[in-house]
Amino acid sequence: MTINGSPTELENGTTVLAVVSLWAVEHRKDSSKISGIAVARNGDVVSKSNWAATEIISGDAIEILSAASGG
Repeated sequence: MTINGSPTELENGTTVLAVVSLWAVEHRKDSSKISGIAVARNGDVVSKSNWAATEIISGDAIEILSAASGG
């Protein structure tokens, strides 16, 4: 599977929520906040209410996008 275009090894059945949580640890100053994030799985947006129930399987392409503020 890939996350933001990078090949990644995860167990089948890992949820989108788990992946976002791991991503936040690496990319956010406050990794406990997962607001302002959008996720697509194989090109389809996964609504935040479905992150915990959406499992990732081999071959999936996950894109994680974060809103940025500024001007």
